[in-house]
Amino acid sequence: MKVARTEERMATALPSWTQRVKTAGWSVAIVATFWIAARLMTSASYAFADHWAVRQVAMLVISAACLVWALRIGAVLAAFIMAVNIAYGTSYLCIHTIFGVRAAQGGEAHMAVLTAAVLGTALGVMLLLRSARSPSVSPRAHG
Repeated sequence: MKVARTEERMATALPSWTQRVKTAGWSVAIVATFWIAARLMTSASYAFADHWAVRQVAMLVISAACLVWALRIGAVLAAFIMAVNIAYGTSYLCIHTIFGVRAAQGGEAHMAVLTAAVLGTALGVMLLLRSARSPSVSPRAHG
């Protein structure tokens, strides 16, 4: 009886092969939607408001919308990609705002910002996963 319950719990905890394929398909769809929306927004921004800040903020809005979409349907890979994109875009927006657009155009700055975004997002995901696995300690339990 106990073995059957454990097997049932493991079967429901692990996603099936078809669920993994469906999630991967949604991840591809979300990233493709982001890419298409970003491309259309960039093209439109040159016609209406040719300013780097408008494009940068619009990219962040599109990324945030895709991140919410990915989180709502459970597309983890797309959520990670969008989170990295938000961290990357926010960092670049701050650098461009403080130091000017030309100051952060070199390859070194680009790679430093991208690496920081990837590592920061990966660290955040690892911390969230670790906190989800560890039992929570309530301050009320100690007194």
